[in-house]
Amino acid sequence: MFSKLFRRATPSPPPGHAAQDFPSPHGAHALPTPLLVYGRFADSTAKFIAEGSSISCVAVEGLTYLADILDGRPFIGFRAMSQQDSPGEAGRAIAMYHARYPTSMALYSPWSYNVERAAQRAIEYGAQGILMPGINGAEMLKYIIHIGQRTDSGAPIPTTVEEHEELLWECASTSPFWQLQAYPDKPCY
Repeated sequence: MFSKLFRRATPSPPPGHAAQDFPSPHGAHALPTPLLVYGRFADSTAKFIAEGSSISCVAVEGLTYLADILDGRPFIGFRAMSQQDSPGEAGRAIAMYHARYPTSMALYSPWSYNVERAAQRAIEYGAQGILMPGINGAEMLKYIIHIGQRTDSGAPIPTTVEEHEELLWECASTSPFWQLQAYPDKPCY
């Protein structure tokens, strides 16, 4: 029993590691098809989503590993966030994902708290939605489901900043990132 208490923690894989599964612990209610979570904070985001919902996740970092996992197995959608030192990586990842799964949901996760700037980048990348930093956890899960349902119903990808803002407001109106819109923005990756 005490050996469990003093066991060394398993080291985290280095950035650019192969895919890691995060099954939802909700048994019979868990979705059989996972959400693919890519890039910066992939493991922690995938773990949060899987533990807080019926959505199982697969986390992967690095475009090479992403190319390997885009082998035709089904995903309910995709979330991409660039590494901080790799601007545009999320856009390249979304393009790779949409090349293989053209009608599936892709979510862009920016570094910036600025909704307008993030929406402009999401439009450039062809993302159906934005997972803002500072989004409330419950609202994030609600937003993922809402954007997934929208995408599955054939709704068009938002093409304006206002459309992205409206979608965020529908599901995440109490999230803290809204309070930061008046502050100067930093680079968006």
